[in-house]
Amino acid sequence: MIATRGYDHFIQRLGIGSPEVTRRLYIACKCLSRLPNPTVSSKDIMKLAAESSIISHGENHLMSKYLRDLLVL
Repeated sequence: MIATRGYDHFIQRLGIGSPEVTRRLYIACKCLSRLPNPTVSSKDIMKLAAESSIISHGENHLMSKYLRDLLVL
């Protein structure tokens, strides 16, 4: 899937918790959440996105809450 390509490069270059990394992982999660059967790798991306969002925006930010809710589903 195109949305999940290249995120690892951004994590290596900018680090987890960077707003740009969080934005790209969030977009990937939005795309992956629409798939009927998420794969194991998509769950890993969702975990990374939630972790990055909490670091960069805090636990009470709407994006962080949305990504945590995706992990529960």
